[in-house]
Amino acid sequence: MEVAENTKLQIQKLHSTSNNGKVTELLLTGGQVRLKVRPLNNRESRLEIKTPAGITGVRGTEFGVSVQPSGKTGVATLKGQVVTSAQGKTVSVNKGFQSFVIPGKPPSPPVRLRDDTSLQIKILADMGNQQAKIAGKVDPVNLVILANESLITNQNGEFEVITALPNNRKIAVSITTPLGKKQKYELAVP
Repeated sequence: MEVAENTKLQIQKLHSTSNNGKVTELLLTGGQVRLKVRPLNNRESRLEIKTPAGITGVRGTEFGVSVQPSGKTGVATLKGQVVTSAQGKTVSVNKGFQSFVIPGKPPSPPVRLRDDTSLQIKILADMGNQQAKIAGKVDPVNLVILANESLITNQNGEFEVITALPNNRKIAVSITTPLGKKQKYELAVP
């Protein structure tokens, strides 16, 4: 398991069943983790990651999960298969696919894995009083980090924020995919 900085991860259950099955339940409330899980051969073995939006379970795969402050959860599968459930609906996120879940809604239909850290800026403006406005778009499964805080994006990956404008007029933003790929940007406010 690889855990990104500033991630909030808790072990909720870790035990063996009477038939030697291994049960692991994790709670991810913010940030990003990437797991590489060997195949679980015992029928009673299971690994689940609970987020504010739903539950992701695996039986042997390599995948990543990211959670925004709103609870919006991105899931990407590199190898194997992941099952994500929320609001009574379950979707399989197979190798090479990604999906996201917004709290209170079922998982989105899986789409081809992009692992794309690109950032499209729509607004970058000086608002006066040492503040800047930033509006942009990223892949909907990604995390956007500004000043060590994760921003909230909508179902299309769009965000808008007003933030402090440093004296050098440069704002650092980083984009992280559920698989942990990270890109840092330095935005120069005109």
